[in-house]
Amino acid sequence: MALNVAGTKTPRSERTNASRPDGYFHLQTSTIPLQHHPSSKSRPDSPHWADIVCPMEFKKADNDVNKYDDMWKVVWSMHQIMRSDPLRRFALGITIENTTLRFWISHRAYLVASTPIDINSKPVDLVRVFLGIALSPADRLGYDPTITRVGSGDGDGKYCYDITVPDRSGKERIFRTKDEVSTYGADAVRGRGTRVWSVYDKMCDPDEQRLYALKDTWVNADRTREGDTLRILRERLMEKNEIDGLNHLLTEVVSGDVDVRSRADDTGASIQNGKLFTVDSIVKTWLGSDGVGGIEEMPARGSKQSASSVGNVPNIEPPPAEGGFRIGQVLEEHRVHYRIVFEEIGTPVHQVRTFSEIFVALRDAVFGTWVPLKAMFSVHYIHRDVSSGNILLLRVPGQQARGLLVDLEYAKDVTIKSTPHEFRTGTRDFMALEVRESTYLFGREAEMEPEEFRDLPPFQHNCLHDVESTWWIALWTSYVFAPTVPSQSDVVHFYRIFPPLHVQAPRISLGPSILQSGAVLKMRPEQNRPVFDAIWRWRFNLLNAYKNLEQNRIDIGQLDESTFEYVHDEALHHLNALLATLEEDDLGTSKLVHMRFFKPGKGKKS
Repeated sequence: MALNVAGTKTPRSERTNASRPDGYFHLQTSTIPLQHHPSSKSRPDSPHWADIVCPMEFKKADNDVNKYDDMWKVVWSMHQIMRSDPLRRFALGITIENTTLRFWISHRAYLVASTPIDINSKPVDLVRVFLGIALSPADRLGYDPTITRVGSGDGDGKYCYDITVPDRSGKERIFRTKDEVSTYGADAVRGRGTRVWSVYDKMCDPDEQRLYALKDTWVNADRTREGDTLRILRERLMEKNEIDGLNHLLTEVVSGDVDVRSRADDTGASIQNGKLFTVDSIVKTWLGSDGVGGIEEMPARGSKQSASSVGNVPNIEPPPAEGGFRIGQVLEEHRVHYRIVFEEIGTPVHQVRTFSEIFVALRDAVFGTWVPLKAMFSVHYIHRDVSSGNILLLRVPGQQARGLLVDLEYAKDVTIKSTPHEFRTGTRDFMALEVRESTYLFGREAEMEPEEFRDLPPFQHNCLHDVESTWWIALWTSYVFAPTVPSQSDVVHFYRIFPPLHVQAPRISLGPSILQSGAVLKMRPEQNRPVFDAIWRWRFNLLNAYKNLEQNRIDIGQLDESTFEYVHDEALHHLNALLATLEEDDLGTSKLVHMRFFKPGKGKKS
């Protein structure tokens, strides 16, 4: 371990980031493969962010301005470590204003700081902190002993990772990464921190190697694991002989909780040694502007904008001022490190660039004959997180492309009345309106008496909300993609329907007050009117289903398959009609441009 105090050197990183901590502890033996080290002429004395253990920020005077400036910068440094290095389970930080020291820790459950320590009156505490960092083994400093960084061997300057995945029998398999599939989940200050790679099994014969998808994530400790949910679904579908449903779900290869020092790697027993932070010791926790744990790409100390992550839902909104931090309440909900490997590697629909393939994926993944939302509901499950990132297009040579519905972490058996984490789930732009408000909305539109509305069952996420999420994906797609540069009016209309995160404006309602007034019809995207019109006709199906459900006060646990039939069949009808229209129009196969390059006031003049 080495200590560097300068504040003038920019640590190296693959992600564009020119921030310079005032000081840092760093490993003397680098985790970066030897062939990836810089030459003697390329900042030889500047360590890589992957080797920085504990960034530090200093100020001579102890006042609020300096305290928050240090706090802001050390948070950014820890965030840079966590988002850019797959080897990190947690990150440490130190801030000192005059003689007041605070020790920071950031992991996937939350970000906290110690109570202030006066290093003049408590010098032993200062020595304990510094010696603890200097003498601790790597796993106690946040490094993951189950991942090893290696050179790709292709001379491209990139890394590969050897990742150990446990299975239910206690055995382990090692997979080597080939390409990043998705890393944007790690950009949040807290949350699941999900990364996905294409990988191959190191133990297989090189001539027989095939690619898999490996998902590394941090799940709520008391939540059913995705592999277990997938197995339950498959067993129930097999019992009902619903084979088609199996073709649109992922196939698990191996999965399990990650072990470190012979115990589950979690944010409680493993990282915090079982100690719970008291309220007094929790200084601040930063939440993203979505309230879930995101952080905007915040340039630090004159840095350039950071390179974007792989596989994210493209950001198409103007950047918020000053990085978009928001202070929120800490939640004592610990997370467990979990890995699962799948046979299939698909492409999220927001990365597909033709309307025909986008809507094939949407149709197959959600509304194909008994697949898979309908199939899931037939065995009493709902998904609760339908988004453009969780619907994949699978292309297999010699086969017709098909859609897959993935990410079952939030899937729930509706017959179980009490389950943990009964909070709203989903992606903001695609979240059902009732889920966002956590209340029923459409029963109110009938002439119900107040006491009748109170008789509705307690609000729960139901199968219609999953379908509505699909409708929002389709509508979002009709605006976000176009064959050529979108018009200024299309860009403005998009922001009217999908307000940016930092703009506190309600989204256009799915209710009759907007949809039946024809207001949105005036906002039809000019280039994609056939797509928009088909999606628009679909909305009446949803409105009628909601009214029937809520005016009749049907408990979702008592819904039968026939309740879902109407919604499913009508949605499938509209999507098939849209695909038929696209087959007759060049719009279906035209290469699409993404709106993320344009902001309000830009774009082609109407």
